Amino acid sequence: MQNWHKRLSKKLFTFFKKETVKKGRNVLILSRVHWGGFNTIDHFSILEGGNINVGRFTTISSHCVFRGPIDIGNYTQFGPIVLIFSRNHPASSLSINTSREFLKGGRKKLQKDLQHTVRIGSDVWIGAGVTILAGADIGDGSIIASGAVVKGNVEPFTIVAGIPAKKIKNRFEKDIVNKLMRIKWWLRSDEFIQTHRKLFMIPEITLEDLE
Repeated sequence: MQNWHKRLSKKLFTFFKKETVKKGRNVLILSRVHWGGFNTIDHFSILEGGNINVGRFTTISSHCVFRGPIDIGNYTQFGPIVLIFSRNHPASSLSINTSREFLKGGRKKLQKDLQHTVRIGSDVWIGAGVTILAGADIGDGSIIASGAVVKGNVEPFTIVAGIPAKKIKNRFEKDIVNKLMRIKWWLRSDEFIQTHRKLFMIPEITLEDLE
């Protein structure tokens, strides 16, 4: 009986350890956030608005502002001062002002009607100072260069930069991308990652490495 209790305690400890989110100073969370586990969010970042889903091992640097709804995959990393906005202002209306003070907040619904979920895939790197606008869909394995403004779709395993963000190049040759999209290692178990640990230590992956 005593050994059974020890095993249960160890399992519970492991479970809660996985669910732990490391938070920096003055982090403000005003929305419903689902953390996948092994996450960090650094100092002075703000999560607000609609639901925000954050995948496993995904990290958020300091001074970021995320306004949901937002879906973020696993192993994705955000540099500092990244801004994500899932709502637009009603540019075709008589006024663009949607503040709570104006007309007792009656125009907030207009902005909500212009709400579009931002989707960010797994193993994505978002550089410092990036702005991501409503409805953006960023594919797995992509890189967003510092200072870019993203609206619309970003293909998996591409590098984009600029205002508005445009494709610079592919991260890998097509055969490697196809292989990675079939494997989808970012959805695999911890055991799979550990078994293939050596692959993650290779600085420049090749198709032969993935065979």
